[in-house]
Order: sequence, then structure tokens, then C-alpha cells
Amino acid sequence: MFEYFKTINRSERITLLVGGVFVTIFLCYLIVFSPLQNTIEKKQQTLNDKIHTLHWLHQASAKYLQLHKNKPRRNATYSKDSLLTIIDQTTVKLDVRSFIRRIDPEGKNQVQIWFERINFDDLIHLLNILQRNNNIRVENLSISRQTDLALVDAHITVKGGAQ
Repeated sequence: MFEYFKTINRSERITLLVGGVFVTIFLCYLIVFSPLQNTIEKKQQTLNDKIHTLHWLHQASAKYLQLHKNKPRRNATYSKDSLLTIIDQTTVKLDVRSFIRRIDPEGKNQVQIWFERINFDDLIHLLNILQRNNNIRVENLSISRQTDLALVDAHITVKGGAQ
């Protein structure tokens, strides 16, 4: 190959060298820069999605805190039923019982509930009803957003009810 290069005239060698440089630059672009640029764009999109989710969670927690500040109604009649019974009856009444994946009692007056793919507004409404009507308050709340717009998974520890 080098012998052929020596046999061609000077202008053809220069043309061949310039073409080789352009091909080398183009290959470097295809092999290095383009995948790097695609990765940067994907990471930027992931970051934007996470920022959007963070903003959504801040709004959701503010909404929850606003609802949670409401004190129990003075004329609320607290049931003497067990905490599990109150939660079960309320979830059935609000048609969210099917979203409960697991429910575990922890002592007499504390229960852990795991919800899957429940509408966030329905969850907040349930917690508000439990707090307002039965003096059941949230001790611990962990929410993770699903890919569907308003659906969440939640792990909640509630306390109160029958004393």
C-alpha cells in the first residue's frame, strides 16, 4: 500500500491525505462524540424527569400538610371499633380497598398499610376522612410516584382510633 502511495503524483497524495484526515475525523465523530452526545441528552432528560417528580412531590406534600392541619370535627363520633375495622370500613366505603396490597397491625392502636397504584387524590381523601371522622392520624408516610400521572404507591403507618 505504501508502494502505491509513493507511485502516485504529489497532488493525488495530498488529496488522499486530506480525504484520510476527513474520514478519520468523521469516524471519531461517529465512534466517540455522537454516542457521548446521546448519553448527555439522555442524562439531561432523566434529570429533568427527576426534577419534575421532585416538584410534584413537594406539591403533594404541601397539599397533604394543608389537609392534615384540619383539626377533627368537634361533633365527630369516634368509633369503639378496632383500628383495623375502621380502616377496612372506610376503605370499602371510599372504594379504595382494592388498592391495599398489605395491612399489618402493630399493637392495639397502630397499623401499617401498603397501597399499590392508588390515585393520589383518593389516598389524601382517605387519610383526611380517617383523621377527621375517627381521629386516626398518620405517623409515617412514604409515597412513590408511578409512571401514570396521578397514581402512587404508598406505605403508611397510622395511629389512633379506639382508645
